[in-house]
Amino acid sequence: MTGLPNRRAFEEYMERIRTGEVGCRDAVLTYIRLEGLNERNDRFGLQAGDEAVIAAARCVADFCRACVDGGESVSCFRTGGNEFALIRPEPRANSGQLHRQFSAIVARYNRTCAPRARITMTYGFSRLCDEDGKSRSISAWKAEADAYLKRNATRLGGDTE
Repeated sequence: MTGLPNRRAFEEYMERIRTGEVGCRDAVLTYIRLEGLNERNDRFGLQAGDEAVIAAARCVADFCRACVDGGESVSCFRTGGNEFALIRPEPRANSGQLHRQFSAIVARYNRTCAPRARITMTYGFSRLCDEDGKSRSISAWKAEADAYLKRNATRLGGDTE
């Protein structure tokens, strides 16, 4: 439906990072969640929900293209119904800058769509390496990104599961 690689591709890529096949010293994992999907489905129907997921995926894909155009390597995935993941090996830009860029892409979409089609997305970032440059386990890396995602969703009054 979205044209993005799925959860299996994400897990395979994470395994390639763990085994060193990707060959990066550090990477940033970003979890992104489309908020309010269940409410949209209930209120407007499944087609409206599907349209929101497609719009969110387009925003993710637009962001990935912008990163590549800016010299960043990035891989993007749809990991669940309303969930996406980005992995940036050897990141150049900091996560705050990238968050602002992604937010601008979502804001541009929201300015151009019908009011009922507007989307809200939350983010959670984590670096593979800690402050001392030591690699974390893949599970710890994922858990930290997920914890930040849930914290940011809670701040917006979004889903926490």
